[in-house]
Amino acid sequence: MWDQSPFRDQRLRQAVNLSLNREQIRDVALSAQGTVSGVAAAVFKDGCTPTVARDVAKAKELAASAGGLSFAMVVQTSEAIQRIAQVIQQNVAEAGIKAELNVVDEGVFVDKVFVTGKFQASPFFWSAYADPGMVAAWWEPSVSGFTGKYVVSVPELNDLVHAERRTPNGLERTAQLKRICALVDDGAQMIPLVTKPVTVGYRSDRIQADIHPFEGYNDTLRHIAEFSRV
Repeated sequence: MWDQSPFRDQRLRQAVNLSLNREQIRDVALSAQGTVSGVAAAVFKDGCTPTVARDVAKAKELAASAGGLSFAMVVQTSEAIQRIAQVIQQNVAEAGIKAELNVVDEGVFVDKVFVTGKFQASPFFWSAYADPGMVAAWWEPSVSGFTGKYVVSVPELNDLVHAERRTPNGLERTAQLKRICALVDDGAQMIPLVTKPVTVGYRSDRIQADIHPFEGYNDTLRHIAEFSRV
């Protein structure tokens, strides 16, 4: 994690996490589409919802105990991402936290977040992939690599990520995923918010389209070559 980031202090990361209104982020920024979610996307059978409830008073207390908080967000040009950033800015302000939004092009975003790691905060989407445990690996820097610039290794979480990947579906794996979700929420290094909605409109009287109701790889039109005229 960048040595100039205030979020090296876990109290400040937790303060932001506690100040966030995920339902408002979904409703305002994403037109009430998507699902409030933990790290294992809530749309999966073994997914999770956030284990931390909004608590503005506790967020204020934590921020004050660390000397206050002001931070800058690197924001992509995507309209949805900008709206999410604006709601986050309003949420944290209720806890006395100041967030500055810096909208940058894709190249600058990639450089700051994934190449140099010289940033304080940035909202963006991960793909959920085809399994609830896949994206959890991005919290284990030795597995993901690309999050290593800003995610600090947590031994218990790392061990769980590796154990979960070896465990077949069942009660044991479900318990592991729930524990991963709780550790992610407590550490608040990357804070899960909501799932990403995708809307596709087409004329069912004109074409036969195979569109999966859940697309974890962000490839909604993967079967477009197989669409046919009615």
